[in-house]
Formats: sequence, C-alpha cells, structure tokens
Amino acid sequence: MLVHENLPGHHFLMIQRSSRATLTQVNPYAPASPLEKSGRIHLDRLLMTNLSPASSPVRFDQDQGSKRTAAPSFAGPNGGAAMTFANILNIVKEDVTETELDVAVMLARSEKGHLSLLLVEAAEPPPVGVNLEFVSAPWQAENQENRSRLLDRVQDLEATLTRKGISNDVECAYTEIVRIDNVVGEQAQLSDVAVIGNDILADPVIRDAVLDGLLFHAHVPVIVNPTAADKWEENTVLIAWTDAPAASAAVKASVPLLKRARSVRAVMVDSSGSEREVTAKLQSYLSHHGIDIVVDFVGRNGLTVAEALDAHADQMQSDLLVMGAYGHSRLRERIFGGVTRSMLERRKRPIFISA
Repeated sequence: MLVHENLPGHHFLMIQRSSRATLTQVNPYAPASPLEKSGRIHLDRLLMTNLSPASSPVRFDQDQGSKRTAAPSFAGPNGGAAMTFANILNIVKEDVTETELDVAVMLARSEKGHLSLLLVEAAEPPPVGVNLEFVSAPWQAENQENRSRLLDRVQDLEATLTRKGISNDVECAYTEIVRIDNVVGEQAQLSDVAVIGNDILADPVIRDAVLDGLLFHAHVPVIVNPTAADKWEENTVLIAWTDAPAASAAVKASVPLLKRARSVRAVMVDSSGSEREVTAKLQSYLSHHGIDIVVDFVGRNGLTVAEALDAHADQMQSDLLVMGAYGHSRLRERIFGGVTRSMLERRKRPIFISA
C-alpha cells in the first residue's frame, strides 16, 4: 500500500505489501528522478516524491508462492503462436464492483497472465501553517482512518482474487491528486497492458491522471471499459486507422488480441488519397503476424469523427475498437484531443488505446 504522508519539511512514503511495511524518508528537495523530469513540472516541489527503488520488492504469485515467469504462448485463430499479455495491471477505486473484478479475471485467464490490482484513491492535501510549522491534528486523524480502511480493502481484494484462482497481487496508491499520474506511471512500467473500468472512468479528474500516467509516463497500452466485452477471443475488432504514430503504436501493441480475433477490420474516416496508401503497409505488417484485415473508407456525412467511428463500429458489430491516443498539451485538462476524449466519454464498447 502506498501511503503518502506530509510532515513538516519531509515526505514519507510507506509501502505496504500484505502484512509487511517499510517506512522510507524522502527528501523533497533532492534532485528529481527521471520519471519526474519526464512528467509535468509541479508548482509545489513538495508534491513530487521519489519512489525508493530499495522499497520495490520482487513480486510473488499469490497462488504459487514463487517468482513469476512469463506465461506460455498459445495459437490464435489467425494462425501462428499468439503473444500474450503476461502482466496485466488493473487500476481500480475503492468501490470497484464484483462485476469489474470478474472481467479483469476473465481477461487474465484469457491471456494466461498475472493480474496486478492497483487501488487508487486521492488524498486531501494537508492544511499547513507558516513555513510548514504544523499539520492539522484532525487531518492526521482522518488520513490515518482512510489508510486503515484502504488497507482492509486491499486485504479483501487479495482474498477475493485468490478465491477466484488467479495469480495476483494487490497494492494501493493513496496520494494527492497531482501525484497520481507519477505514481501510476511508476507502477505500470513493467506491465504489458493496463485496464481501467467504469469506477475510474466515472471520475474525470482521476481518469485523466491515471491515463496520463499509463499512456505518457509508462507508455503502456490501456483497455478502457472492459466490462462491455463478452469475450476476448473469436471476437470482431475494428482499428481506427490513420497515418499518425499513435495509431501504429496501438496496432503493434494490440497484436496479442488481434491474433485471436475472428475478424479484424480497419477504418479510415475522411481519408485522402495519400493517407490511403499507408493502409497497404498496415495490411503487410499484420500479414506477417498471420492476421488478415479488411480496410474500409468512410465519410463523416455531417457527423463528428467520433460519431462516424461509432456508427461504423455499430454497422460492423465490432466487439473492440483499437485506436491511438492523441495529446495536445502536458496540462492535465488538455491531455487528450477531441476524438480521443469523445471516444473515452462515449465508450459504447471496449477500447484498446495506445500513445
């Protein structure tokens, strides 16, 4: 459990793994880590805390008690040995539902992978006096109560996942909202794919911070709205294709899912002649993975790009949409471009997104 405490002149980061805990003192005035340098610059340097490498333990399989190894590959309907997402990170809030947990478990089983659950909650910033001379006693008491409650929730989630027979670990990040992107990015660095459900999507502030950490800090692809999926194999996948690097990144990252799909199509909205030429490269790339693809070209016909994508996905009865994430600024409120944000808000089906 990651617990971020503000005390006069210093920050403390408590890392809880089941019943073991270590307390690491961090100097907030120390040079920024590479992760912090790559992220946005906070006005208050005190809100930027280095995660201690020494406090990051080797993870163990909950159901095996041994060091985790890569999951075996298996063949998909499109031919060849299908790659898998061996390490799946599911970002949740405290009120995550049993249905959302079941979907995460279904995906992990489909991928023969390990499921890491990261419970994210935003902590209230402390009220402080001049020169950080005191921290409010009521705030400290409330903070301690929240930490205790979240620790209990972590233990409940561990027990639930273990009962479901899935290899898992559960952690909690309880920190200020301005640090969630950094913490999530740090936790996601060695994940193959991340998953966020409706509990995160329903909170736009936390949603954008989590997606920022996953897509732009850790550069990990994300499955959005997985509860809308009935299955992850023998399904119909639609790729929202453009000649932008983000679209290529999404295609490459989604190959494990594409190889097990029953049908894969790509669509270009309002494309020009030169843009259509890149579809040949897409078809060639996927053919080397044993994936057959059909490319559709559609006009907007008075619709927005997002509406046109959704309409075509409906027509093709697509189970999953693969698309790139486009950002215009490092400011949190402007991370995503109009099409990306619209699709995140519409989410009529699961979206596999990468930057």
